Amino acid sequence: MGSGCHVIPQTRREFGLYLYIYRTLVETMNEGTATIDFDGTILYCTSRFTEFRRMPPQAIIGTSICLFISPENEITFKVLLENGIDKGEIKLLAEGEISLPVYLFISSLKTRESPNAWCLVVTYLAEQKKNEEEIQSLANIVKSSNDAIITQSFDGIIISWNKRAEQVFGYSAK
Repeated sequence: MGSGCHVIPQTRREFGLYLYIYRTLVETMNEGTATIDFDGTILYCTSRFTEFRRMPPQAIIGTSICLFISPENEITFKVLLENGIDKGEIKLLAEGEISLPVYLFISSLKTRESPNAWCLVVTYLAEQKKNEEEIQSLANIVKSSNDAIITQSFDGIIISWNKRAEQVFGYSAK
């Protein structure tokens, strides 16, 4: 017998409780989620999914996901779905037609009623990209500094140093 916990609701009331718990979990995630049908129609989405457009879920449900995919990523998105690729980075069109980088996780929801439906989980990367750019900027400052800069671990072990530190102390970083 496989591991895991499988709870099967015995009554309609239990089913309602489990559905409520599941929806609460999905709605409070940091990621946005949406369910789309075979033709790209959005069947369900969370408010977090719609934040990038500043619209309520009711305004998005029933529309095509293609309206929100950045034009340069339409083919990439279709390839992800058609080839069963479960993740990839694309850009969504945010409010004002601004491209917003996201990481997309895709799960197939094949059923008899809808043989080609998918669940999308969207992680917004704008903040992460901004942090990466800031880190790179700081690294460039350290690298090009005329001062000798040495980084150490909390144990006092030298981890790295810049060119000026090589010149001052006579040790190469390599």
